Amino acid sequence: KTQIINEVAIDPESAPNFVQNNRYNFDSEGNLNSRLVGELRYCARPVPRAIEEFSRRGIEYTAEGRNIIDSTLLKGLWTPIGFVDNARLIAEEHAKG
Repeated sequence: KTQIINEVAIDPESAPNFVQNNRYNFDSEGNLNSRLVGELRYCARPVPRAIEEFSRRGIEYTAEGRNIIDSTLLKGLWTPIGFVDNARLIAEEHAKG
């Protein structure tokens, strides 16, 4: 775990301490408890990527497009990849042309 964390850590010296302090917060598959790492999903920048999917299909964040985009972004509980995939599917349904 220390080696994996070192790949993304700002301070690699802190990885061993982090693993030791959270040794009981790993699940049976070796993943950290989602409460500890939940905020990392925002590092994937899913919202800008989702809006880009709409834009590619001619749906802009104005007027009617805004309603479609907002309702898509505010519904569901998604992983970053699922969030963008859902946006792509909704955008395809509402694509202009």
